Amino acid sequence: MFRRADLSLQVGPKYDVIYLITKYGYIHLYDIETGTCIYMNRISGDTIFVTAPHEGTSGIIGVNRKGQVRC
Repeated sequence: MFRRADLSLQVGPKYDVIYLITKYGYIHLYDIETGTCIYMNRISGDTIFVTAPHEGTSGIIGVNRKGQVRC
């Protein structure tokens, strides 16, 4: 039986970085070639429920339960 994943994964092609955001507001950045964790931190105390690529910066944006946009 499969369970729904509580994370979002986006690839930033400009810097070859993988952005992984968890449901509980943590962001993890990984180097796409080596898989090395570059950065990890909590960006929101509330549940992140939607993310999308931010093409202008080759980054990621997310919206939490309060409606705050996190970049």
